[in-house]
Amino acid sequence: MNAVILYNELNLAKLAHARLIHSADQADTAMVWQVSPCRLDLLQNPLIAAMTMADAIRANLLVFAVRHQLELPPELLRWLEVWARLRASQEVALALFDTDYQDRLAPCVAPALNRFAQEHGLSFIFGDTPSAATAPETESAYQPFSF
Repeated sequence: MNAVILYNELNLAKLAHARLIHSADQADTAMVWQVSPCRLDLLQNPLIAAMTMADAIRANLLVFAVRHQLELPPELLRWLEVWARLRASQEVALALFDTDYQDRLAPCVAPALNRFAQEHGLSFIFGDTPSAATAPETESAYQPFSF
């Protein structure tokens, strides 16, 4: 399974990655996540945007690991529109990940992502996640995720 994590805080991206690894470990079938991270503001760089797009068109899951994000930046929306046309599979999900469910800013992004998902026939995953204190803390969960 392939996932792209678009994030604005590295620690949050690492936690999202650890959750993916943990979910694969808990699955009944053998599953391995190939994860490609990209910091949201780096999508403004055309080379990084293109490299991330190459990973994203093969992805089964796009994870938005964001905190304190009031809205989706216009360049991200344009990038997502291109991705939606180029994606290899019609069965892709968007997920909004935020460990701080007390944060009232993340839900501001949720309606925009949900709308985008509906317009493009995508699944949308959003909801309260367990606190960071219950995240897998094994060093091996973070090893594949490096810069």
